[in-house]
Amino acid sequence: MDLREENIPDVSLSAEALKTSTSLQRLYLSNNKIEDVSELAEVLRTNVSLKKLSLYRNQIKDVRLLAKALKSNTGLEHLGLINNKIENVSLLAEALKTNTSLKKLFLSNNKIEDVHLLMECLQNNPNLR
Repeated sequence: MDLREENIPDVSLSAEALKTSTSLQRLYLSNNKIEDVSELAEVLRTNVSLKKLSLYRNQIKDVRLLAKALKSNTGLEHLGLINNKIENVSLLAEALKTNTSLKKLFLSNNKIEDVHLLMECLQNNPNLR
């Protein structure tokens, strides 16, 4: 589903439907001024059909809830978070140590302070590139 540049800063209505979707594999939400990803994190906790989630060029700062969801998610293979305002990735790095489904994680053009934590998890997670 392509919802790029639709000016959807609040994804709560879409997220509710996605929790039970068994057919949606790709969701593009780039350029939507999204700040709060708590509803999307809930989707990732229950939805195993979603393989690609693109959140490029939004206003995301806090990825703690996404990180918690990734600990138990077994379907997502591609997560794009390029050009957001992410600084702290400690919980994300922790989740990536145990997540075996994620193969691609895009984090460039953020304000990440603890890059060394991501480097450590890359050494321990052979699936992630």
